[in-house]
Amino acid sequence: MTAAPRRPRAAMPAVAGLVAAALAGAVLLAGCAQPGAPRSPAQLLLPAAAGLDDTAGAFPSARGWSAMGDPALDALIDTALAGQPG
Repeated sequence: MTAAPRRPRAAMPAVAGLVAAALAGAVLLAGCAQPGAPRSPAQLLLPAAAGLDDTAGAFPSARGWSAMGDPALDALIDTALAGQPG
């Protein structure tokens, strides 16, 4: 039985050197990048201009999930709340 031919080790440092040179070049070029002209901040939009009014809706009840009418959900949340402090 003959052993498989081994790859010459001289090729590996050459490849590693090329990769290192490519990475160094990319880093140097990235350091020269210009972000462009600064943008002015966007102007604030008043709620009325977006079609919103200044009235607040009613705050949800303490058991707001009960409005869904699902007894399994009610039981699940009651079980979860039973072990909670306060």
